[in-house]
Amino acid sequence: AQQEASERIQELEQEHPFSPPQDGIVSGDRADRFFAVTDDAWEGMQEWVEEMRERGEDIEDRGGEAGLGDAMAGLQGLGRSRVALAEALADHDMPVSEYLWTGMALSHAYSSIDQPAGSSGVPAENVELARANRERLAELTEGSEDSKAVVLAIAWTLATSEGVTSSIPGLDTLGH
Repeated sequence: AQQEASERIQELEQEHPFSPPQDGIVSGDRADRFFAVTDDAWEGMQEWVEEMRERGEDIEDRGGEAGLGDAMAGLQGLGRSRVALAEALADHDMPVSEYLWTGMALSHAYSSIDQPAGSSGVPAENVELARANRERLAELTEGSEDSKAVVLAIAWTLATSEGVTSSIPGLDTLGH
């Protein structure tokens, strides 16, 4: 399954090459696909995330020492999560490069919602899109009990392991 996920990621990059728009604006359609991928992937990861949280509490209760079983469970869950994400990306014809760029652009816009218009360098259209999706973007922020931020983190590890991150145009300049 891991090998299939890896191949699927590479195929999506080739079949749907992504270049960020020159103006940096995230379209409503792209945002909708991003949220659909996130929700579908989260559905496949949520059980593992909860299991890891419980395991972490158990490890803490035992004095902070993790055993081999804990490590193996973590690796197996990570593998299942990568497969769930690859399937969600394929279901929505979205390469991981586009997913990551969109997630970063929306997160950047979300963090700019309360800043004076035009002061953040984020396109006004993205800020409006972030406002319209405030609750969905809040689910992607760290610290929330059921944070879907793990989906973006898994996407980053998947893209990195597949050598995709260096080929995401504009990712390095997204934060200005």
